[in-house]
Amino acid sequence: MRRLIVFSDPGGAKPCLALANKWLQNHDILVCSDREFSFFECFRIKVRKCLTDQADTVIEEFAPDSIYTGTSYSSDLELAFLAKGRERGIPTSAFVDHYTQFRSRFVLGDDLILPDEIHVLDERAYKMALGAGLPQDRIHITGNPYHDYLRRWTTSTSRSDLWIKLGFVDSPGPVLLFAPDPLSNVGGIDKFGSDERLIFRYLIDALEEIGGPIQLVIKAHPNQNIEYLKSELDNRNNKVGIRCFIVGPEIDSALNDLIVRSDLVIGMFSSLIVEAEILGIPTLRLLCGLSIEDPLNGIAIGESVQNRSAITWHLKRFLGRS
Repeated sequence: MRRLIVFSDPGGAKPCLALANKWLQNHDILVCSDREFSFFECFRIKVRKCLTDQADTVIEEFAPDSIYTGTSYSSDLELAFLAKGRERGIPTSAFVDHYTQFRSRFVLGDDLILPDEIHVLDERAYKMALGAGLPQDRIHITGNPYHDYLRRWTTSTSRSDLWIKLGFVDSPGPVLLFAPDPLSNVGGIDKFGSDERLIFRYLIDALEEIGGPIQLVIKAHPNQNIEYLKSELDNRNNKVGIRCFIVGPEIDSALNDLIVRSDLVIGMFSSLIVEAEILGIPTLRLLCGLSIEDPLNGIAIGESVQNRSAITWHLKRFLGRS
């Protein structure tokens, strides 16, 4: 069987690559993306660079028996392949890797392009997809293939070796890993009541009140405007022993190592929070000022903080400084 796999955003890339890694044993696989991430090498899968207007050519050349895609919000690549697959009568499936925007993921211009199967994470996602108006007979609960991959994953890299690999200056104190969501890209404070820079400000304020030594690694989302985050550090002089490192997708090949070598993973509703839980690392979610329903509501992951003052209390308790 010939399987064509297509993705763009990293949230869909990892589940797609995990499936490609699994299917490679028994099928002919072609994996296509319009983006490149350093974590590709972790899966030992060759990814072909492909643009939206090449969908027809790729399908013609590879002649797949099925098409499986992610559901990115920053690219139309998957929708182009789903549309061409539908035109040719090729069975199609798409994986929704989160709990938001179920219907809008399948809108291209004025068209709703639905695959034959829509794969979702769990019963909650199933109900949300139904509530968004997606057809019941197409929705299937499959779980996240990347989570299955993570449950089998182990590291052999020490923290000191990892710091050398990432170019960090090692310093004393616990390591806190912050994974902000780029809400400023999709409406920001006006839509969500908060955004990543405001939450970052609250976190830095709390850490400065507690005092170091603490190492804070800020892992920016691949779609994040890093300068928007860095601007929050411009007036911080690091006199209280808080050493900050801001990193982006260039370190994604070592992201799992970074998670397991951190003492606490902090975020809002990034998938990295769920991945940290799977890898056995404590998590703390900062939902201060959030004006929408929590996308991860009902999922058993870590603790959450609803107001600014509680951030300091939770961190002091975790760090043993209360």
